[in-house]
Amino acid sequence: MHRKKSFAMLTVLLLCAIALSACGGGRTSHTSALLTIKEKSTEGDHQLSITAYNSFSSQAADSETWKIRVDEENTWNLIEPGGLYLISYTHDSRKKPNEAGLIEAELEGIKPASDKAGTAGQ
Repeated sequence: MHRKKSFAMLTVLLLCAIALSACGGGRTSHTSALLTIKEKSTEGDHQLSITAYNSFSSQAADSETWKIRVDEENTWNLIEPGGLYLISYTHDSRKKPNEAGLIEAELEGIKPASDKAGTAGQ
């Protein structure tokens, strides 16, 4: 009987340890947000990116500004500055904004906030 209780307790502790290690230990954060495109840019060896901010924030353009790398040139070509898009992106949650105040991220997917804005998807 004592052996069964010890085994059950050990199993519960092991499951708790596994659950805790799976939660919150990662550095990568996956986010989706409605963002307004501030500008598009190319850097160095044909690295494409967009700069976007949350237009619904009370500070609007002064709110968190994201520099999001775009891997697909076709997608980048369809994005319009000033447009409102639903953007899914990943970023390192421990990383601070760079010297320019931008938070760097990687594009996962993008689509216009309305059907009238055209189509851009990855």
